[in-house]
Amino acid sequence: MKPRHYSQVFWNQVEKYGERIAMRCKENGAWREISWKSLGEQVRATSKALLEAGVGEQESVGIFSQNRPEWSVADIGSMCIRAVPVPIYPTNSAKQAEYIVNDAEIKVLFVGDQEQLDKAMAFYESNRFLKKILVFNRRVPLETRNDILYFDDFLEQGRTSRKEAEIRERMERATEEDLLTLVYTSGTTGEPKGVMLTHASILFEKEAHDKRLMDPNENDISLCFLPLSHIFERCWTYYALATGIENNYLDDPAAI
Repeated sequence: MKPRHYSQVFWNQVEKYGERIAMRCKENGAWREISWKSLGEQVRATSKALLEAGVGEQESVGIFSQNRPEWSVADIGSMCIRAVPVPIYPTNSAKQAEYIVNDAEIKVLFVGDQEQLDKAMAFYESNRFLKKILVFNRRVPLETRNDILYFDDFLEQGRTSRKEAEIRERMERATEEDLLTLVYTSGTTGEPKGVMLTHASILFEKEAHDKRLMDPNENDISLCFLPLSHIFERCWTYYALATGIENNYLDDPAAI
């Protein structure tokens, strides 16, 4: 049956590949491996935790981080509950990030490191939309509070959640015309505009690539090099996952 939602493509791959390596991430000079089974578990925990946080269908979730596996986990975990992941360039200023948070009405924001957290905190307390910040890098010091926490702890909330039935109910309503993401323009001709992309556009992209590429498969390796907040890298990452290509992330591209 032809998939009507990218999340269906993703879960088919998790079932197909199991313990095979889906991703590697170079951290502090060493490669960390993530199997398809582990990736799927993290995505499902993220989805359930977002439900616990009150994220509704077709509501926006922000991702304000440099490339790392958690970026993709947050991205796919959001779409698996019919939410809309919205990328913010990790180098954007606090003012630019705030504009996107307000325009997209982002309730939950994933951030990468201290730099993105500091920018988010510059407007967090006064923002009428943003209710929760989740930090990927556990080395970033945090105060003890319920609305700003580490991504690892957020995953634990998802693992203890009993929201599986709600995920299934949401996905029964999923269609190709669901909004997959908002991609904000640079704003060189005025304020940035949120470009609306549906799941149909990503599913078509896979079909088009399948016709033109020479048998991409699980024996290939892809390097996640351009920012995932850029639609080119993000769409290619979707395609890599959809074809079983192992995806590699670097904490510092200069380390190649």
